[in-house]
Amino acid sequence: MHPSFRARVTVAACLAAARTAVLTWVENDRTREVPDLIEQAFDALFRPDNSHGARNPAQSRAHALVTTTLRKFPPAAGKT
Repeated sequence: MHPSFRARVTVAACLAAARTAVLTWVENDRTREVPDLIEQAFDALFRPDNSHGARNPAQSRAHALVTTTLRKFPPAAGKT
């Protein structure tokens, strides 16, 4: 498989996961935190069998990047 194809598929999957998280946020009257929903979406993407087992190294790096990035966003006003 060509590396650029793999990268494009990976980016498309990540964008779909993020879009699904945002749509879920809207459908739930914006009552849940978007970063939490995005983290759940990426967990579903990286752990499709819903297990809590070990990730492969690429999944671990990607998940760490997403989690670190999401934690930089402050909570919504009035929430801790």
